[in-house]
Amino acid sequence: LEEQKRAFFLNYAKLFFEKHPDSFMIDRAKDDVHSPGHIRINSVVQHFDDWYELFDVQEGDALYLAPEDRLTIW
Repeated sequence: LEEQKRAFFLNYAKLFFEKHPDSFMIDRAKDDVHSPGHIRINSVVQHFDDWYELFDVQEGDALYLAPEDRLTIW
């Protein structure tokens, strides 16, 4: 099950992966209502406890979000 969860997060990231020059991203930010891919990925996975465990994300890491700041729906 752990391998399947890891595959989920990796494939989710691949959906929105994009690499463009900074000048392109600046122009895009002016015209596109959608968030850039890295924000669509990082701002979502930060709210999944499984993600922290699977990828050993610890306090002090760039994408760490304290448990009390993570969203919960149920």
